[in-house]
Amino acid sequence: MNKKLQTVIAASKHWTSDQQHITEFERYEGELSHKSFAKRLQKVYANFAKQFDQISQKWVVGFEIEFYLAPEQISLFAQSIDQLLPRDQVLLVSLDQVAKTDGQNFYLIAEKTGCPPAGLQSYELVSPKLDPLSSIYYLRAFAQKLKQFDAKDGDDIGFHLHFSTEGCGRISPLSVVYCLDQQRLLGFKSRKFTRDIVSQLFDYQPEDWAFIFKRVLKKNYSINFLDFDNNNHFELRALGGKGYLFDVKHNPANYALQSLMALTLALSLSDKKLAKLISRTYSLDKTLINLNQVEYSKLKAMPKNTIWTACF
Repeated sequence: MNKKLQTVIAASKHWTSDQQHITEFERYEGELSHKSFAKRLQKVYANFAKQFDQISQKWVVGFEIEFYLAPEQISLFAQSIDQLLPRDQVLLVSLDQVAKTDGQNFYLIAEKTGCPPAGLQSYELVSPKLDPLSSIYYLRAFAQKLKQFDAKDGDDIGFHLHFSTEGCGRISPLSVVYCLDQQRLLGFKSRKFTRDIVSQLFDYQPEDWAFIFKRVLKKNYSINFLDFDNNNHFELRALGGKGYLFDVKHNPANYALQSLMALTLALSLSDKKLAKLISRTYSLDKTLINLNQVEYSKLKAMPKNTIWTACF
């Protein structure tokens, strides 16, 4: 033990804080004792033990909850959140601009998202990087707090769920799309401005997928893969629309739990198994029209309901 202590003491001479930047923000320190926080996590686990026993802890989770609230309520709302946070956690408040989250602290941000009803303002509650269990605790706790403060949602706002992996090799984005789609977690018609990624990929021939992934898919699809080369990070944007905050079945906490279950399967699928499942499930019958490889005189006969582009 003495050797271990000496090693830590020597290392401590070079420690630096990574929390210096938070002094620039209005902030609320967590009020929960470590014991109380642990009890709340244990309660969440007890309620969903069968699911959590199957979920891979290689997944790292983050979320953004969009909502409308009366501006005069926002200070009280922010203050109430500290009752849900453990003492090592902080809520940073930035209501005049969109802050870039550091992945370590919660943020409450004023947004220009959507079209808030008269008397309300758009806000977003952003999490740090979390493990699966604590992410579900926070989502459940924040939803209850939003309901208490009479927060509203709408067709033009929603829920963004971030996933990445820790200690894991590369996985296929096709496995992510397939597993989420099979659990019906991508098709919420009430969400405006979010395009269907399933038909954009799996209506087409496999040889077109690489081009579609690189050049066609963007942030506004039900899954945002723009940062996928960074620890398999993607943003799930499917859930939202009128009533999404407090829906009995697909509220943010339940949706996140279902997504974690589906994504754990995505980690385990072999390429051979995934290929068999995709070919069995989807049509794969559209062909991308490459405009620099087709005679213009033949365009009239080409199908109009596909992608026409130049693949240089």
